[in-house]
Amino acid sequence: MFRLKGISQTDPIEERRRVREAVKKNVVTFLALCAAIRIAPIVLRELSNAIQR
Repeated sequence: MFRLKGISQTDPIEERRRVREAVKKNVVTFLALCAAIRIAPIVLRELSNAIQR
């Protein structure tokens, strides 16, 4: 294996913490998107009913 110059090695614990935070952020984003997709038809139906009244 060769080492690239100018790239410092990261602390494995710090790297693990950074990856864990990124995964948490991605999970929250995914769940929010899923919720928005599930709720959108209901909201649109209610808005359509309110306009028709």
